[in-house]
Parts: sequence; C-alpha cells; structure tokens
Amino acid sequence: QAEVALRRSEDTVRALLNATTDDVVALIDADGVILEANETAARRFGKRIDEMRGLYGWDLLPPDLARHRKAFVDELIRSGQPVRFEDERAGTWFDSIFYPILDAQGKVTHFAVLARDITERKRMEEELHRLLAETARSQRLLLTLSQAAQAVQRAHTREEIYRLIGDEIVRLGFQVLVFALSDEGTHLIIAHNTYEPEFLGVAEKLTGVPAQGYRFPLSAESPFQQILSGGEVVFIGEPEDYIAETLDTPLRPLAGRVAKLLEVEGAVVAPLVVGGEAHGLLTVTGPGLSEDDTQAIGAFANQAATALANVRLYQEAQSWAVELE
Repeated sequence: QAEVALRRSEDTVRALLNATTDDVVALIDADGVILEANETAARRFGKRIDEMRGLYGWDLLPPDLARHRKAFVDELIRSGQPVRFEDERAGTWFDSIFYPILDAQGKVTHFAVLARDITERKRMEEELHRLLAETARSQRLLLTLSQAAQAVQRAHTREEIYRLIGDEIVRLGFQVLVFALSDEGTHLIIAHNTYEPEFLGVAEKLTGVPAQGYRFPLSAESPFQQILSGGEVVFIGEPEDYIAETLDTPLRPLAGRVAKLLEVEGAVVAPLVVGGEAHGLLTVTGPGLSEDDTQAIGAFANQAATALANVRLYQEAQSWAVELE
C-alpha cells in the first residue's frame, strides 16, 4: 500500500524534489535504487534526471565513500531514525540528512536524501584556524569563537543558536545583539541580546521601546541594509549613529544616552549570510574591540549563518517526509 501511495504522489514528489534548487535531493528505496532525483543531484553526477532513475546509487560513488554512506543507511534502516553526517566527494564537502520513510508496519521502505554543499563553510573553518595561528593578539578570541562555532553547529533551533551565540560572546567580556531579518526582508527584529536586564530596563523606559522582539524598517540608505547587501563585516568606533537608525526619528537624539547606558563603546557588525541568503546581523559590542577583531567575528558569523541555514534544511526535511508518508 505504501508503494501505491508513493506512486500516486509522484507529481508531489517531483515538485518537492525541485523546490530546493541548491541542494542535492533524492528519493531512494531501501535497496539503494534511485526513484527520483532533482536537477542538482543529476548535475552533480553528470546526468539528466531521467538517467538517474533506476540507478543503483552506490555505483555512482567511489567504493570507500559508498561503504561510508551505506553504513549510515544501514543504521537508518535498523533504527528508523534520521541520520546526519558530513563527508567529502571529489573536493566537495556535503552536510547530508537521510530521512526514513516508513510503511504502515513501521518498516523503512524508502529514504529521502538532502545534501548541502558546505565546501565554503569548511574553507571558512580552515580560515578561522589560519587566523588563530597568525594573530597573537586575537588568540583568545579566535579560540573561543572556534569552539563556539562547533557548539552552534550542533544546535537544532534558531532560538538555541541565538542563545549559544550570546553565551559564548559573553564569556569573552562582550555583549551581543542578534537581529533577525523578517520573512519579507523589510525589517530587522531583535531576536536576542545579552545586556544586563537592569540597564536594559532603564533604556526601555528612556525610549519607550521594548528590546526583545522590537522591529524596525530597513531603508536602502540604512547602514544595516548596506552591511547586509555588501556582505562586509564593519567595525564601528562610535556606534551612536547605528543606534539612532533603530529608533523612530523623534527618539534619535537619545541614541548617545542609550550607548552610554549600555556601555556600547565600540561594535563589530557582521552579516549573517550564507549562500546568498541573509538571515540577519550579529552585533558584538564592548570595550577593547578593534578593527583587528572583524575577521574572527565575521568568520564566527558565517558559522552561525550556516547553522541557521542547516536548521531550516532540517525542518524542510521533516516537512518533506511528512508529505511523503
């Protein structure tokens, strides 16, 4: 019955397969035979989509890599639970999720494959390690952020990512303000901050603006929009103008008092962007920050953005599997 239902859902499956154009997506049966694949998957193997159907998937891979991935499939079939792993093929690194599809008896009959190219993320990790070796002044910062990046990559929700970002940055003696980009891309929303509640409460009374969940519009001239669009990490020695951008026009003269109240002496603002997709901005503030810290914080922001993208990918995989069951 599960196979009959799957055949009836062929059009839906094909639409889902091609919904995520940048990721490798495939539907494979428990024996390893490819039932459907998207254009990205076909292109990775130098084939057309129709040529992919019916192929034995393991024959497309080098023997060692095939054995490595098949071990994860064996675990998926045994446990009935999704598996996730990273590996490399022909110089390209992938973050892969294999999601089981069960029949009425709970037996795995198929599994969905979603694999994302994370080569750039791996390159960034290598760059982070290179910076660690090169810069004595930023050694503690880089080491902590490198460890923090690993913790962030294991997070399962956006809220957990935001919390981990804050926890790790606070350990360095700095404060964090995470702005999430609204779904329509027209506003920034304060998703997380680590400022002392006492001082934050005074700032809220001063401006009448609640910190958590506060949203403000992005204009083409906004420095925040320019950072998002340009993808550059920016060090701000005098952040009053940036604080003013978050406030309504009548409240902007209060920006200096807010900066002093929250002890915002300097700031590094980094875009949370991966694969051309913007998720928001990471703002780190505190004494002692300098232009030299932009590379390390920017690399960490890239890791955080990748984690946010991975959370979305995992949620898509879960939704997709529900559609197929």
